[in-house]
Amino acid sequence: MADRHQVLVVGAGPVGFLTALGLARQGVEVTVLDSEPAVVKSPRAAVYFHTTLSILKKLGLSEEAHAIGEPSHEFRMHWLETGEVMNSDMRDALDPGQEFDHNLHFGQHILAELVMEHLARLPNTQTLWNHRVTGLDQSGSGVTLTVETPDGEKRMEADWVIGTDGARSTVRNLLGLEFEGFTWPDRFVATNIEYPFLEQGFANANMVVDPVNWAVVGRLGRENLWRLTYGEDAGLDEATILERLPERFAAILPDPSIPYRIDNFSPYRVHQRCAPTFRVDRVLLAGDAAHACNPCGGLGLTG
Repeated sequence: MADRHQVLVVGAGPVGFLTALGLARQGVEVTVLDSEPAVVKSPRAAVYFHTTLSILKKLGLSEEAHAIGEPSHEFRMHWLETGEVMNSDMRDALDPGQEFDHNLHFGQHILAELVMEHLARLPNTQTLWNHRVTGLDQSGSGVTLTVETPDGEKRMEADWVIGTDGARSTVRNLLGLEFEGFTWPDRFVATNIEYPFLEQGFANANMVVDPVNWAVVGRLGRENLWRLTYGEDAGLDEATILERLPERFAAILPDPSIPYRIDNFSPYRVHQRCAPTFRVDRVLLAGDAAHACNPCGGLGLTG
């Protein structure tokens, strides 16, 4: 006998939890499934645009998000070859009806945990970890998922299923949908480091412009922890990234003689891809499961 649910959300990241919270606030019974044992804390997105902040406000999360994150309205571009710096301030060109005059910096896992806490306070909600979806069948009245759980394989029925399980979405693959587009030849390496960027003329959000040693540099929150993401040839051995990293930092950091501490790092490939449809009958796709964008534009959760 299969368990019956109103909505199953597959994927416990910010998109999945925000989708679930929005539904639960409207009285919908919702269950979130994820194959991991807890919220993933590897380096991922860390900046939320003003449009996303408006969604957090609508869901009653703005005050807590601002208590956690670092507001940022400045953006700087640094040219390595010439030393030129271009500074812009979003307060100088607000969009009509724009609610917030800043972006907010803090880790994606922190946002996911914040939304998860709010979701848990609502009735008829649950989050099930270590639940891996392996099968999907549809009928006119609902969807049946086959799920590997700590207690063995189960079948879970739902009126609707929403796939928010990332660019490698199992839900999208089970629907037989293509992920049209291309993958960039570079491998991106996202590092979290302690380094005095503010003292070196950096803003909270920065792009380093160079054909080889380009980088995205952004503050991760109120502490002196920064995300520095650079690119390298994807053909290089991923296992030896840490051996190559000091040479890249020497080229990118404004003063490489100043000590830095690596808190974490994560390599990943970058895609420009989109599913041909975001809905197949009673199954919907959202976030990276539907569309994967180059993260330098910050259009994952924002999209």
